[in-house]
Amino acid sequence: MIPRLLLASLILVTTAAADFEKWTNKDGKEAELELITAEEKDGAKTGEFVTRAGKTVSLKELDLAPESAAKLKARTVAKIRYDYGSGSRPGENDPFAADGQEAPTGATFGFLAVGENLAGIRTAGETVASFKVDGGAEWKSAKRKLEADPAPATPKSAGGLREVKFRLFIEGDHSADELKSSQLKGTVQAVFGSGLKTADAKLQLKGTKGGDIKSGKSAIGPFEVQVDQMNPFGDKEQLSVRIRDPKLGAAKEEVVASPFGDRRSVAPIPLQVAKIDVIASGKKIENVNPAFLVEGSAAGGEVTVVIQYWSKLHEKTMSFEKSPGQFEQVQ
Repeated sequence: MIPRLLLASLILVTTAAADFEKWTNKDGKEAELELITAEEKDGAKTGEFVTRAGKTVSLKELDLAPESAAKLKARTVAKIRYDYGSGSRPGENDPFAADGQEAPTGATFGFLAVGENLAGIRTAGETVASFKVDGGAEWKSAKRKLEADPAPATPKSAGGLREVKFRLFIEGDHSADELKSSQLKGTVQAVFGSGLKTADAKLQLKGTKGGDIKSGKSAIGPFEVQVDQMNPFGDKEQLSVRIRDPKLGAAKEEVVASPFGDRRSVAPIPLQVAKIDVIASGKKIENVNPAFLVEGSAAGGEVTVVIQYWSKLHEKTMSFEKSPGQFEQVQ
């Protein structure tokens, strides 16, 4: 018996040619490798690659033939830069909470991670190596919280540069001047993807008797996808896209910041998902973020969802830093 989920539509799955290229070392030996990410130290770059067999290897620019070394040198280095800071002192109200609710005492520091094939930043934990205030005194606090920034960066194509916003809250009472002169250093676990694939399917949206929402479900690649069409504001039809990995239970959902923002908002989004496009009424809506509704209507009740996703994920430790003098928004 065919599962009901698969019966919802005929599924077309295509595998995009993974970004494997020929790389040559200085001894003239060639290998087909996919570059995951690059880092720079002392003016020279090191690339982290994956082989066709799925093995991860690192190659330095100096170990490559001139043409391959130039190719690695031209790639963008994954970095985390300081974005903004804010602080709350005892008795101050939280502008994002209910009236009269006091804001937690402490400082929030926002960061922006940028890199090729960047899937996300794990928010389950972080390492704060040093946080100095008051002319160099170490600020020790047991309470820290790393989370996705509520204002997500715009998701972009998987093959280009991708941005992830996250922020770190550290408890403690300090003035704005002390926070501005503070120095913060730490590390987080960044996740990069490889083996990019594309899968798509047509979904038939059907309404329930007496209901004002039309819905359709389908399996697309390894994911289960649901699209809802609704008219919440009474003027224009809106589409909602939800994606889940059936292999993950609610307790195992990723706690991560990503180009989609906080993946726990509205519905968790599998970390492998790199890009979502929707085609409705002949119009292609690119870079759909499931955290938000998108304007669109499925003529004839049919909508196509296209998902780009990575077949493999790789973790890498990345450093972040806030220098003295930085605190408010950095342009």
